[in-house]
Amino acid sequence: MEHTVRKHIEEHLCICRRCNGTGVDPEHPGSPCPQCDGSGRVVVSSDVVTNCRPYVPNK
Repeated sequence: MEHTVRKHIEEHLCICRRCNGTGVDPEHPGSPCPQCDGSGRVVVSSDVVTNCRPYVPNK
């Protein structure tokens, strides 16, 4: 029996992982981070699909 779960995660603010929320490009100090345009934050949303099915060895 297979089972599929779909989940939508609405838009929300997160700290930019590239600059760790500083807004400064870690590869080019003094320049704004290209990921967050210097704000230190990004908007994130996602759609997740999870499929579950029985595991049958040797099949």
